[in-house]
Amino acid sequence: MSYAFSSFVSCPDIQGRIDEGYFKADPTMFPGFINTLRAVTSPMNESGILQSQIDSKNGHYRAVEVVYQPRMSDADTSSSAELTCAAGPTFGETSKLYTIDPTEGASRSWSLSLDQLAPRCESDENYVARQLAMHMQAIKRSINSEAVSFLSTNFGKLAGGGTLLTTATKNNTTGVYLDDYLSDVTYAYQVAEGWDRPIIIGGELTQKYMTALKSHCCATVNVDLEAMMQSDAQSYFFFEPKADKVFGAGEFAFMAPGAVQMLRYNAFKGAQGIRVIDDEAIKKGTIVDPETGLEFDYYAQLDCNTWKFWMGLSYKFVTLPEDIFLTTDELNDVNYIFNGKVSN
Repeated sequence: MSYAFSSFVSCPDIQGRIDEGYFKADPTMFPGFINTLRAVTSPMNESGILQSQIDSKNGHYRAVEVVYQPRMSDADTSSSAELTCAAGPTFGETSKLYTIDPTEGASRSWSLSLDQLAPRCESDENYVARQLAMHMQAIKRSINSEAVSFLSTNFGKLAGGGTLLTTATKNNTTGVYLDDYLSDVTYAYQVAEGWDRPIIIGGELTQKYMTALKSHCCATVNVDLEAMMQSDAQSYFFFEPKADKVFGAGEFAFMAPGAVQMLRYNAFKGAQGIRVIDDEAIKKGTIVDPETGLEFDYYAQLDCNTWKFWMGLSYKFVTLPEDIFLTTDELNDVNYIFNGKVSN
């Protein structure tokens, strides 16, 4: 989307400028930590998860279908190695339909008069893109806070029993960092038969431990999360400054990739001229955040010498479907969102 106000004033391609600002680490465009949101929207967390938007009429609940396959039960494994022509049970993917209330999510509105906008665009062709990025970042910080709270209220049980893993990061007498933290987390995760590596989200004590042991790739601005997936680290760690306040002092979350999903629905994505409009007076469509990959609905209208902007997203955080494990499975009731605490 570009904005041409006259033959002398033009703010160029917005999406391209936002992308450029992120990859060049422009601090005015992408300030602040949103690492829990980055963890939830990361390629390691969303790999293999299929989300399909199901259209509905305006004002009705939006629907998002998540496709997955429950774990097969050991009870269906025969002790016989003899070929039989009898039909066995049917296995395969299933799905769960989640509804998203179109009135729930996050959005921001703002406006700029042409008298204000024209001189700014003349002196800074990235001005509109920077404003959009800053509003986008404010929305993401709000969503990130909600994601941290969602984790805190959905901690589940450990596979070996109990709901809190207590561990240590260092010997307080000698000040030497210990192996206990990663060893305890890895063991608890393996007992739960977790896949890939755990995603760890923690605050001060976890951050200092990970930094001292150099056992992770710090998920901060401009870290290539695809490259992080290919590393030999024992976990995917995301530093979250809000962890100590929301989870509890010294507490952290560790979860399986995919255990928490952010379902979203874009109302302005679809047919050109209906859901998407791009003319001199109205800009309606979606704009992608290069930091998280989130696609925001976006609307701008030139009205009475003023550009009126709106950006928002309908979304919902959800846990794994309840039937991801069959009732006969020993891991039934494990939701793969675990709570740990550093107790040195």
